Amino acid sequence: MIVGAGVGAGLVDPLEITDAIAAIPIQPSKKDEQGIRAHGLDYMVEEREGVKMHILRFIPGISDARFGVHWSDEKARASDVARCLPALAVVNGTFFDDKPLGSAASDRKVKYEAPEYIRELRRAVVYVRTDGTVGFDDFIVKTPASTQTMKAADILSQRDDIRDILGGAGWLVRDGEIVKGSLGEEAEKRVKRHALEEHHFSVDGGALGRSKRTVVATKGTEAYLIVTDSEVSLDRAAMAVKALGMDNAVFLDGGGSSEMILQGADGRHRRVDDAGEKERPMHTTIVLTAKPKVEDNLKATGK
Repeated sequence: MIVGAGVGAGLVDPLEITDAIAAIPIQPSKKDEQGIRAHGLDYMVEEREGVKMHILRFIPGISDARFGVHWSDEKARASDVARCLPALAVVNGTFFDDKPLGSAASDRKVKYEAPEYIRELRRAVVYVRTDGTVGFDDFIVKTPASTQTMKAADILSQRDDIRDILGGAGWLVRDGEIVKGSLGEEAEKRVKRHALEEHHFSVDGGALGRSKRTVVATKGTEAYLIVTDSEVSLDRAAMAVKALGMDNAVFLDGGGSSEMILQGADGRHRRVDDAGEKERPMHTTIVLTAKPKVEDNLKATGK
């Protein structure tokens, strides 16, 4: 397969291969779930740089779906969120220290504000604009004591075009370029120290080593949800995502948290990625739900 030619033997620079195949179009799978296809969403399985990925494409203004951040007061499995909403598709959000690794807001309402020691990690923020498009930013603010990510409430007060927020993401690709050391050296030290001091476990593996990955990416105005079957390093994940031609991409929680749930034509939900571990309940998920029909809106308004 041309994607992997020479990589294992060390004959070709992997980054050169990534650049060469970035223009190869990704194709919808012949096994697309008709439940989501009916709403203009494309599901596909692709392999780049030796990484098998489950990919869901959302096109604002064309896809008959709504991209958003969901908050569960009590931690819930993605499959339960999918069934209860109900949702067309669900992927995991962020998780660390039993709470999200960043603030969260939905429909311009703050659901969770990350504590200061988490905001000081200066992780990236995934946001959804009121027009349905998806973006990423650092939203850094300097205080007398430290430099940290802004609170969700402050982001919303300054940006009336933002509807949903999910903090705690890490950069993989930014403006078409791979971001090396995506976690950030200082952030990595803080996460390791906190895990060892407060929870007495090492995070040298998992998030910082080889693991399954959940990624949110954009190409132009299109948004993509990506979950890998492969256990890969962050650098390898970045190479694979760039090979798909993405402009920007961030990773969410990985390992046992990574999963993608899709709704089929029969209305049932199923997990499409390799379910190597049991589902991990979380507070945050990214969901795609069907847009309300015109008649439903009329009933809601009493007209």
